[in-house]
Amino acid sequence: MTPRSMESRRAYRALDATKRREDLLRMLKVEGCPLCAVAAAAEENWFEWYRIEKNAEAQMVIHLRRSHGLCPPHTRALGIDRANNGFLTSMLVDVTRYGLAEPASLPCPACSAVVEATQRELQRLVTGLGDPTVASAFEASSGLCAPHAFAGLASAPPPVVSVIVATLHEQLNDHAKLAMVAGRDDDAEARAMLLAAGHKTLETELEHLVELDPIERMATELNVAACPACRAFERGVVGYFRFLGEESTHSSRAAEVAMLCPTHLHDLAHLDERASGWALSAVARRLDLELRNFDEVVQWNALALRRRAKVAWHASTRRWRAPLQALGGAKRHAVSVGVAHRLEGQWECRACAAGETLRDRVLGLFRAAAGEPRIEKVLAASYGFCLRHAAGVPSATTVLNRRLRVEEWELEEATRKIAWDTRYEPKGIEYEAWRPTVGLYDGANYLGLSVDEIAQRIAVDVDASEQDGA
Repeated sequence: MTPRSMESRRAYRALDATKRREDLLRMLKVEGCPLCAVAAAAEENWFEWYRIEKNAEAQMVIHLRRSHGLCPPHTRALGIDRANNGFLTSMLVDVTRYGLAEPASLPCPACSAVVEATQRELQRLVTGLGDPTVASAFEASSGLCAPHAFAGLASAPPPVVSVIVATLHEQLNDHAKLAMVAGRDDDAEARAMLLAAGHKTLETELEHLVELDPIERMATELNVAACPACRAFERGVVGYFRFLGEESTHSSRAAEVAMLCPTHLHDLAHLDERASGWALSAVARRLDLELRNFDEVVQWNALALRRRAKVAWHASTRRWRAPLQALGGAKRHAVSVGVAHRLEGQWECRACAAGETLRDRVLGLFRAAAGEPRIEKVLAASYGFCLRHAAGVPSATTVLNRRLRVEEWELEEATRKIAWDTRYEPKGIEYEAWRPTVGLYDGANYLGLSVDEIAQRIAVDVDASEQDGA
């Protein structure tokens, strides 16, 4: 390599490092967690390109068939409250026609885009925090929210760990907000509307169903136009939230609230006006306690680095390279083990556990009563189970496939009438066929509520907004 080419390479590396530093400094200027902003921008970008051109690309159509459409949060982001959502209608035609032969084999494409962008920028930030200029800008910013901070700690070397922990610690003590404890959640408002639509109904069911014998209970479950398993999950969550509200002053309740997952922290804060304050303080206290002990993790890493280097030195035949290899491996693995033990190992959301328990009990009851004539008759005429849960209930798959074949025809009819050359044809009820279909391929899209409950709630909100405007 000539001196001129070496000089050119050094200049290119310096220019590349300057650009990376400028990109990170720009990212850190946003209000709140910079990675939450990255995730929001990636999601918005995905939807924009999906609407412009990707909805018609063969690769995207195949992916959506194999993923059974979008996940519930991104289905809601696309718009389950729009009566003329042509994109969702067309997507569901493909899902119902081609995606039902086997379980979903691919993740939601919007989720994949968000995760990929977030992980890429997180790794860039963790690497860049070794630069004093970037570290100073990070300390002056809002820092990372708790979920993204924990993700960053898993791959950060000890000096960077100290910067991330110190900044998060300061935010929790001085500027505690739900978004910094649970992360940004753009789906929270939609879930709040859905929970408000059926909150009282779910609470009433929780008290009423326990008074019925098993056969009557199953018949009652099937008389609602929603997946019984998804509905049972949300009943469990709502019941647990009510329990927390009644026992909110008890010290053990605060500890349980501190262990809620980010999604249920946001839901609890919307559902109970008192919850935002005491849930936030409870989580902040727990994180504060965990982070105080983090010095032990850093010390453990230092010991691990020396121990790994020593072992590698004695075991390697090329001893001049062994210490560098050992240090690199230790930096990658030592922190992640300590973080998993300290911060994630005991983190179990009790709301998720409550919902999963009721869901599994409902599925177990239907399996236990397989072949019972009355239930088979009611199941055949009911809304049935969604695609995620139908496989666990005898006869439910047959009902689901029959329903979806009819829904497929309605969706195709609605898609046909969207075309310009059929604009003169009157729009029938098939134009709203996508609403129940969304709940059939994943009941969590409506949080287990019936389509009628959602439509009624939307109508009430529209009337209220019109009255406020008048």
